[in-house]
Amino acid sequence: MNAKRLSKRILEGMLIGATVFGNLKDVSAPAVDTEYTYEIHRQLKWDRIAREQNADGLRVPYVWAPSNYCARYAVNTANKLFNKNYNSANAWDLKYENPVVYNFDKEKEVKDAIIDGNLTQGMLVTSKWPVKNIKTYGKRGFDKKGNPIDATHVVEYIGIGRKTDKEILDLPEPIFLHQWGSRKEKKTQKQLWDDYELEFIRIINDKEFNLSD
Repeated sequence: MNAKRLSKRILEGMLIGATVFGNLKDVSAPAVDTEYTYEIHRQLKWDRIAREQNADGLRVPYVWAPSNYCARYAVNTANKLFNKNYNSANAWDLKYENPVVYNFDKEKEVKDAIIDGNLTQGMLVTSKWPVKNIKTYGKRGFDKKGNPIDATHVVEYIGIGRKTDKEILDLPEPIFLHQWGSRKEKKTQKQLWDDYELEFIRIINDKEFNLSD
């Protein structure tokens, strides 16, 4: 190919490129699905936390507590497993003795609390179940400050896994350790609801947690 023909081909290519580029400027860029991107980001974060907080290989030590002393059992196992130092109290008074770091509402799930860093291994979750006429401090249904009790049970979050006392799960889920009566159990939030109608209220950390951190 001689120089004249080569120059003509280059010029034609430049004209075509300019035309295409000019047309592209009029084409809007595809919209980014920010909600989808956000969910992908959270799922990746969940997968990472599930690896870091694997509960399936966790060896739970035997901790004795009197029957129906769920708070004492949770406080003592949290200390044994994760070196947590809670001020001991009844389930309904833990909120006065230790920092409350999170309150559940109908829109939030346990998974959200874990992804957002509000629930980590060894933290306690107070809950309520449909029970009436609990006698506390000589009165019926009041905490140590005279307020109506809202928490009647405590569970401890121990990590994410597939193994519970009830079944092997298809996918990893948050696992909770608790004492019900005299039984020590590992269950998911759904299992706690299905078996005992437990509704999560708040997350409590130990006394060494600084709310300003």
